[in-house]
Amino acid sequence: MSTRQDILDAVETALGLILTASGYLTDAGDNVYVQRATPLDDSSVPAIVIYDSESVDADTFGEELHLLTLELELVASGDTADQMVRQVETDVINVVQLDPTWGGLADDTVITRNDEIQMMAVDKIMSAMALTLTVEYTTVVYGT
Repeated sequence: MSTRQDILDAVETALGLILTASGYLTDAGDNVYVQRATPLDDSSVPAIVIYDSESVDADTFGEELHLLTLELELVASGDTADQMVRQVETDVINVVQLDPTWGGLADDTVITRNDEIQMMAVDKIMSAMALTLTVEYTTVVYGT
């Protein structure tokens, strides 16, 4: 497996631990999805949807510096959806601050907040927020 996949798995696992029984504000950990393509319904929120992309920044002294960008879509529904999505945001920030290296796989993780909350009305009130996690890690360049 690749370091990138290992980090993605570690992020998914850590976010899956967001449960009120573990002291968090929400049970968003019950609904963590990677690259989900289908719409969310009431049974699958609050939710965290992870989308990833990557760029390699530098190749110096036999190592490559990688920046793995993870876009997290935080989704909640109901009459207090805007409040719930803020609680999910707090939970995610707490998870990242607890271990920004994802078990030693990364050098650091930076959170970029998007404070804009979007209200979507289909037949229910839903709220969504985006957080960007930039995970910095290095790998050895083969053949050096």
